[in-house]
Amino acid sequence: MSPRALLAFAVAVSIPAGAQIESVRLNLHMSKTPAGPRLVRLHLIGADWGEGASNAGGEEESGIQAEVGDATWAFRFYDTSAWAAPGGDFTFSQSAQSSVVAPGFYSWASSLMKDEVQNWLDVPDSNNGWIVVGDESGPRTLKRFDSREHPTGAYRPRLRVYYTIIPSP
Repeated sequence: MSPRALLAFAVAVSIPAGAQIESVRLNLHMSKTPAGPRLVRLHLIGADWGEGASNAGGEEESGIQAEVGDATWAFRFYDTSAWAAPGGDFTFSQSAQSSVVAPGFYSWASSLMKDEVQNWLDVPDSNNGWIVVGDESGPRTLKRFDSREHPTGAYRPRLRVYYTIIPSP
């Protein structure tokens, strides 16, 4: 099992066109881990990907069979469109990183994330989101982050975007 997750937010639907992004902060809830402190990084995803109907449910550790349209280790859209590289197509440089220890809430923020969100607003087709990459150095390094399907709303991923509306000339 790999400590990776995909995240995308509908920035251009939620923020007025032409707004100036001032800052952004990604908040995630980590609910389970066998590991101590680990760096968890965000990287910009370079290709569109899907979210099919699969849902592992329960404790999720054993996973579930992918459904048509799911993103998997090998596929952007199962089982018709492969990633260029197994594990996902993402930038080498990280957008941000955070040290994650015990279950709880964690945040990622950087000027690069701000610029990426600004680009997603200005060029909506460029918004493929981020991949969350954890410590892949060995077994038992996983950090489980809650998804948008979590029954408790406060535990779902949140992207806080602070922006200014630029008046038209």
